[in-house]
Amino acid sequence: MRLVRKLKNKVILLISILLLLSLLFIYIPALVDSSQLYKAKNHIIVVIDGTRYSETWGDQERRNIPNLANLLAPLGVLFTNFNNFGVTRTISGHTALITGFYEELNNSGKEYPSNPSILQRWLKLSAESREKAWFITSKGKLAALTDTKDEEWNGMFVPSHHCGVNGLGLEAGLGGKGYRDDSETWIQVKRILREFHPRLVMINFKNPDTFPSEKGWDAYLQAIQQSDDYVYQLWQLLEEDHFYRNQTALYITSDHGRHLDGHEDGFLSHGDDCRGCQHVSLLAIGPDFRKGAVVTEQYELIDLPVTIGKMLGLDIPGSKGRFMQTLFTEKENAN
Repeated sequence: MRLVRKLKNKVILLISILLLLSLLFIYIPALVDSSQLYKAKNHIIVVIDGTRYSETWGDQERRNIPNLANLLAPLGVLFTNFNNFGVTRTISGHTALITGFYEELNNSGKEYPSNPSILQRWLKLSAESREKAWFITSKGKLAALTDTKDEEWNGMFVPSHHCGVNGLGLEAGLGGKGYRDDSETWIQVKRILREFHPRLVMINFKNPDTFPSEKGWDAYLQAIQQSDDYVYQLWQLLEEDHFYRNQTALYITSDHGRHLDGHEDGFLSHGDDCRGCQHVSLLAIGPDFRKGAVVTEQYELIDLPVTIGKMLGLDIPGSKGRFMQTLFTEKENAN
């Protein structure tokens, strides 16, 4: 009788241990910081402002983006059906890319977004200094993205910025815009990356969106070609710097497109929900991503910050953006 009781107790103990182990197997991975699962520790978003898909990846010969098409695309994942389904203007487009929320905002840059950016969220989570997160933009008004109207976040964990003329944002004046040429922004990008080694950066090259209208089509194409050159030089810089090499994800996209030919004034402007304004692209290169892949599945601007956020261990409550699994696997539902 004692032997039976002892065996029974051992069986109960064994079952209890197995149950405990199974519970640990289920719950421990959920407790692990998701940022530890990825090789990329740095994330850099480059926004080539206002490029229409038809003059970039929609052109089969890719005449205006030879570096992106021939040298960089083989290194990463190209999303050909990436979209702005919100307001197709500068401030709102950049806000979607950096907060994970669509919002109609004053396009002058005199209104903060309602939600904090992933830069603010990351600075809080990481306890890093503000010099580790930067906005470096040709348009001064984009300094508005450094903070938020959210009372719990306003004035807190504000990243560094060098936006517009002399890096002063709207304070630079010049008709309330404070725009500078992309050549000056590129100088500041090189300086800041080398001096501070930031881990989270948004860069804006404005020229394709602000070409002189009197110079028209040729000026627009030339601005795209110039941006293509800057992006490739940026990639070379990252590859040459041991801080960034093999541990940095680079994302090249746009905040909005431009009107389709025959709609309104065509490529000269933007701002509505025509397909030309909504359809942009995304090229993502990083140590965790597939190489030489093309994704035709539909994604949108708000998906990018949600994806970067997860890679950094961040949560963005309330965002409708989804994690871009096809960066890592061929199919969305792949494990």
